[in-house]
Amino acid sequence: MKIKFWGTAAGLAEKGRYCTSVLIEICENYYILDFGAPVEYLIANEGIDMSKIKAGFITHMHPDHVDSLTSFSKLYAQFTN
Repeated sequence: MKIKFWGTAAGLAEKGRYCTSVLIEICENYYILDFGAPVEYLIANEGIDMSKIKAGFITHMHPDHVDSLTSFSKLYAQFTN
């Protein structure tokens, strides 16, 4: 298992720090915990195959944990049918 912290800023993004988002890799499959960071940008930047993202989890509904959920959902739907 690999865990990558994409964003760790509290409340508002800061220079060099995105809001909360974590990428978890298990057996070449990916799981996303919270969507505060610009998740769609980070997925593209890391070259992640959208079909290998198996689930996303949200710890709570504060904006710094869900702001990228809508754009991620649209991207995910586009690439996975």
